[in-house]
Amino acid sequence: REATRQAFYDAEALLLNNDDASRSTAGPLIRARVAFLALFSFVHELHDVLTSTNDESAKAPETAKSMTQIVSCLKMKWLWNDISKRRLATKTAAGLSLASLWVSIPYLNSHLAYTNSVWVGITVASISLETTGAAYTKALDRLWGTLIAAAYSLFIGKVFHVNALAKLLALTLITFLSTLLSNPNRPYASRYAATSVGSILYGSFYNNVQVDDYVPTRIMLIFVGVAIFLFVEMILFPRSSKTIVQATTVQLFEDFEQLFYQSSKCCSAISSLSGKDKESNDNFVDPLWMLRYGHKEFDVSSSLTDSVAAVKNTFALAKGEMQPASMEPSLGINII
Repeated sequence: REATRQAFYDAEALLLNNDDASRSTAGPLIRARVAFLALFSFVHELHDVLTSTNDESAKAPETAKSMTQIVSCLKMKWLWNDISKRRLATKTAAGLSLASLWVSIPYLNSHLAYTNSVWVGITVASISLETTGAAYTKALDRLWGTLIAAAYSLFIGKVFHVNALAKLLALTLITFLSTLLSNPNRPYASRYAATSVGSILYGSFYNNVQVDDYVPTRIMLIFVGVAIFLFVEMILFPRSSKTIVQATTVQLFEDFEQLFYQSSKCCSAISSLSGKDKESNDNFVDPLWMLRYGHKEFDVSSSLTDSVAAVKNTFALAKGEMQPASMEPSLGINII
């Protein structure tokens, strides 16, 4: 490439110093090649500049990138301001702290929950949801799924004690039936029952324990996990969707009252405006006076806008809590 460039330079110098050569037939061709060389050199140098810039950016220190990522994470919305997220994290941490006692205390781990103590914490983490009604419903579904899986596992252990192929077919059958007959609104019970059968059979085999001895301990620990979480949910961090629906319903009627009052004031302001055309006869009432000049005199009050927004917010809150309230247990008392 350098040799070709030098040859073009020599040809250009020959043309400039020799008039006969410049007037020959090779002159225009040489000039065209010289122009192409100039354009090629410009493009090549531009490519070198871009390549060097990319190399420098690729060699940028990793610390700068890490600091940029940290700053971008700090600028994200802080979830602590969300009350529901804060309550969910707090009650889950408290429940897991109580559940960890079954692993850390030797008596509970070795005597009462030998080889199964982890299921208390797994149960607490599994049924932890934002609303009390949803968590209570999932806790009941987990208990029902555990009982069904335990009964079916005992049946398999008694009938197909040594036949491994029959156990596999029985496990396939319960999985198929649980998936086929699951409730679309509450599918957790059937799915958990299908998975628990396999975990019970494998747990008894892995720990070298008979199914008859493994099943009661498993049921006890699932019940203990549910009891711990319900204690944290309803006693330590109580929140009733029923009470919220009751309060928001009363507040909704009050907001409607304020909305009707502000609407009445705005309608009175409209009727008080003159409906007569000032440029015409006094006996003539322009039917389009509001469109012509009345709208300039009338201004919708900000109180009306605020009352409309209050009604929308209260209704949205009541609607969001309606389904969790229907799933809450009826304890005979209102939990705030």
